Amino acid sequence: MRRGRNLLREAFFSDPRLGVVVCRQRDQSPIEMHGHEFCEIVIVLGGTGRHFTPQGSRSILAGDVLVVNRKQSHGYGDTQGLDIANILVADEVMRDAEVALGSMPGYHALFTMEAVRRSSGAGDAHIHLRSDELAWVENLVESMEAEGRRPDDGGGAMIRVWFLLLVGFLARRYQPRDEKRPGLDARIGTVLARIDRHPEHPVSLGELARGAGMSERSFLRSFKEATALSPVDYVLRARVRKAERLLVAAQPRQSITEIAFTCGFNDSNYFSRVFRRFALCSPRDFRAARRGLLR
Repeated sequence: MRRGRNLLREAFFSDPRLGVVVCRQRDQSPIEMHGHEFCEIVIVLGGTGRHFTPQGSRSILAGDVLVVNRKQSHGYGDTQGLDIANILVADEVMRDAEVALGSMPGYHALFTMEAVRRSSGAGDAHIHLRSDELAWVENLVESMEAEGRRPDDGGGAMIRVWFLLLVGFLARRYQPRDEKRPGLDARIGTVLARIDRHPEHPVSLGELARGAGMSERSFLRSFKEATALSPVDYVLRARVRKAERLLVAAQPRQSITEIAFTCGFNDSNYFSRVFRRFALCSPRDFRAARRGLLR
């Protein structure tokens, strides 16, 4: 199946109050492979089909849950009454989810480590729900869909609450496909969760390796394979994620220099350079843009 178009964010997130959009397709037709500028969680509620990625295809059926990250290509074929709920998630909501749920090793196994494996040719992340679990998730999706129709009545905030509940549930439910990986994923996931809880705290490579129960050399190799980042870069990115949250917080409103120190940086100029590297804009511009969206 050939690669098709790239779906743009503005086509689906026309209301800035809604960072999560539910698109229900009760009879999904075959669709060529396409990419998109947002993360997508696909829940198969009924029917069957095949899910295509650049690495291949596989059958899907009711109870399957797929995570398709930003810029990843996928499509559907051989559909027979395929009923799916597409949950489209803007980048800033995924960043907020990482802040809220990054202390869960399962979150990192599903959304951090699996994302790297998929980009290197390992296919898509996959969860299969039991019938009782699927019924619960379907009710949750319907609640999200209903809140999306009420943006003037707090729907934007409520849909994010439901979304966090869904992601937390999936993170707890996730199991790696490779039976050899659960122990390693758990150890690396525990280290990532530790960093995300307190990214401002200084930490050495030796401390992280001991936390994973590994030698420094093995830990470095496994960490890079799991995250596509060095431990130093992961810590810096986690500090930037924390800074993003503080930059848009209404109370207390800290200066950029105060935020730099709060997030573990001893030099505000260095903080600005690191922030620009990961957020692709300055802290000042990030604060102005996000506050503009929240008005």
